[in-house]
Amino acid sequence: MSPRGDATSICPITGQASPLPTGGHLEQADGTAWVALFCQNMLELSVELAAHDPFFEDMAMKFADHLLWIAHAMNQVGADGMWDEEDGFYYDVLRLPDGSASRLKVRSMVGLLPLCATSIIEPWQRERVPRVMKILTERMQRMPELLQTIHPTGPAHLGYGDRGIAALVNPGRLRRILSRMLDENEFLSPYSIRALSRYHAEHPYGFNVRGQEFLVNYLPAESDTGMFGGNSTWRGPIWMPVTRC
Repeated sequence: MSPRGDATSICPITGQASPLPTGGHLEQADGTAWVALFCQNMLELSVELAAHDPFFEDMAMKFADHLLWIAHAMNQVGADGMWDEEDGFYYDVLRLPDGSASRLKVRSMVGLLPLCATSIIEPWQRERVPRVMKILTERMQRMPELLQTIHPTGPAHLGYGDRGIAALVNPGRLRRILSRMLDENEFLSPYSIRALSRYHAEHPYGFNVRGQEFLVNYLPAESDTGMFGGNSTWRGPIWMPVTRC
């Protein structure tokens, strides 16, 4: 499963919903995280409905399966994965036509949104779909690599009240992301979380394409370009729907 952006994905560098000047495609950390959260939400709904119609056990299995594979794709380690071990942050990946890839190392809301793909699993939810739990347990025993980078889950990792957790981000990565999110020199402002790290005020991110330089810098008020209709929504201000939800 590939977290691939389509031809109209908004590039975090050019700021345009158009074909990439480099060719290839984007693998997007924020979009992938939203799809993982969607799978979690659909899984919860399926479990609720399974109490009235056993058909929805199959739906629950489907979305649990999708969640595991999405997490595996997003959390893979290596030079072309979304997770950057040196920075302790998630970035979009630019996949070029020749098969090479590079992270677009813009510290933005893109790298914080994987934190949203988190769900609490209540004991009654597990009890309602025993067949799903049995199949998932067997699969995780056969394919332990699916669990290597997500939050620890399963019978050996239950918390208060026998609750479990399903989350894209494991505890080690969570701490590293929060160290940036709660840093006043990065994301934490007096009013809430910035959409772009203040780090880019002094360190704009640049990307050169065929001699043309694309820059991302921190703009807390009006934009200095015509991108996104002339506002700087993607360049620093606080996003109320994300930070106040």
